[in-house]
Amino acid sequence: MKIHYHNEELKNLFGENSLSYDDFSKAIEEKGMKLANLSAGGYIAKSKYDDDLKKAKNLDYKKKYEDLEASIQGDDGINAKLKNITSERDDYKSKYEELNSKYSMLDATTKVVKAGIKPEFAKFVASEVLGQVSDTLDFDTALKAYKAKNPQFNSETAVIKRKVGSSLKLDGRELNNENETNKIMNDLIRSARD
Repeated sequence: MKIHYHNEELKNLFGENSLSYDDFSKAIEEKGMKLANLSAGGYIAKSKYDDDLKKAKNLDYKKKYEDLEASIQGDDGINAKLKNITSERDDYKSKYEELNSKYSMLDATTKVVKAGIKPEFAKFVASEVLGQVSDTLDFDTALKAYKAKNPQFNSETAVIKRKVGSSLKLDGRELNNENETNKIMNDLIRSARD
């Protein structure tokens, strides 16, 4: 029966030969090795084992666990400071977003006026165009399209209002007097009867 050696030191000790007890003892002594009976616990000094066992029994693991848990969660002072800092950060973030929105609107309004939109409609048109801006459509392109579809907001477009209705004379001139309009209508009705 051949023995398989798992430890390099033992392989060096035995080599490929069988050893007698005396040869084995001599080889161990030459290598400076010590053997112990594991069943008696001699591989660890009994006093060291007893000391370690005593220390382990004296440790309060529940207290250690609670201490670790408290250190992970932090004390109330740190949590309050963290909550305060988070709240301040959120306030600054909302103020930044508000200012950024106002700046975007101001910038858009300025561009709209420069593009030829009547100043009284600039904020409205800027808002409409900003609503169309996306990843695929930039502000300038959206503004050009909006101006083309809504020429009434362009400063170069003049809107002419004409009065239409029963206040016109037969020759197309405007009547300013309601009594005159009534007189003309009555004369027309009478002439149709005769």
